[in-house]
Amino acid sequence: MWVAGALLIPTLLVGGFDAYVVIRGVDTMRLKPVWWLLRDAKSASSADAAVAELMRRDTEGKLSADQLNELFGAMASLHVDPNYKWPRGWTTYIEPRLDAASDEVRGLYWAHAVDLRLKLTPSAGSTNWMLQVEVGAWPGRYGNDGLNCVWKPIAFTVDGVKAAVPDVAGGMRDVPDWAVQGGGTLGEIYLTHVDPAKVPSRTVNVDLTLELTVTPTHTGVLRGLRASPAVAGRAGTGQRTIRAAVALPAGVVPVRVLTDPALANAAQKNIAIHDAEYGRQPWDATLFRMTLDCTHAPANMAYAMTLCHRGANSGWALGTFFCKQGESKTITVSSPVFGLGRGSPVDLLLTPASEIAATSGFTSVSGVPVRIENLPIAWGSPK
Repeated sequence: MWVAGALLIPTLLVGGFDAYVVIRGVDTMRLKPVWWLLRDAKSASSADAAVAELMRRDTEGKLSADQLNELFGAMASLHVDPNYKWPRGWTTYIEPRLDAASDEVRGLYWAHAVDLRLKLTPSAGSTNWMLQVEVGAWPGRYGNDGLNCVWKPIAFTVDGVKAAVPDVAGGMRDVPDWAVQGGGTLGEIYLTHVDPAKVPSRTVNVDLTLELTVTPTHTGVLRGLRASPAVAGRAGTGQRTIRAAVALPAGVVPVRVLTDPALANAAQKNIAIHDAEYGRQPWDATLFRMTLDCTHAPANMAYAMTLCHRGANSGWALGTFFCKQGESKTITVSSPVFGLGRGSPVDLLLTPASEIAATSGFTSVSGVPVRIENLPIAWGSPK
């Protein structure tokens, strides 16, 4: 009989342990191992009791560092799933402890605490898109009064093919802070017009991947839940990808971006700078001039040109340059440059400019920046 009873216990533990001991007035949560509590915390009916027990053990120092890491990791991973019904008790437990969590866990949690939606609308008077990100509160996903976010676009694809996200200068940029229940416009997505007979109208999937840095602003009472202990408000950084289906008219394609690093080396070999000078014209002591020769472009190229101090990534805008794959082109650049400093070592930075690619009729373009170092400049005499 004892053997039979012992064999029966595991079945009761799995199927009816809770009901069996509650009748006898025993708090079953105190008897369960951490893995079991984590399982119960995923259920809406037992989440609050399971999290309360985890909090009790944590307060009494009964959870090891490994168990805490496992707990935080499990919670943050579930937080990523937008369809998972996040138990309210978990918010109370994890947020006050996020400061001590790893950067990965904190980033996973905060980057998925806001609701992001991608919106593309036609630009006025053109078939280009305006790319917008709508940001809203995600009920039950966080307990702070508000979240401040900074976004940085790091990838953009149309039906899985990398496309260009433009900036005023032709690249990607950090967008200023926006608040929850707000939003922002990233910029215009440039489209190239081709023969409508070759490209019919269609619906495409647009995916935008953002790097989000999210900071809890201040804490207090959870949204309709319970009081939350104060948190220090350390930011978390993580990635989010959002998708939208967009109808494209016939004869319109996004500019495809080529990212082969070899394009930069090829461009440096095929681009030469001649007759660079600064301050040699008597009518303008700040005038910078140069000639750019491109021979047999290795790919369609469309660049914003920037003169900058050695190794810098910003400086003086010199205009734009574009050249079709396989063709050769020579341009002369003339632009005032204030504060360069006589004798300063300078570079020429070529940054991909998708709007120039689109207006040039390119369906693909090099997306690899090019830096031409230590321009040989003839300097004028000091005035």
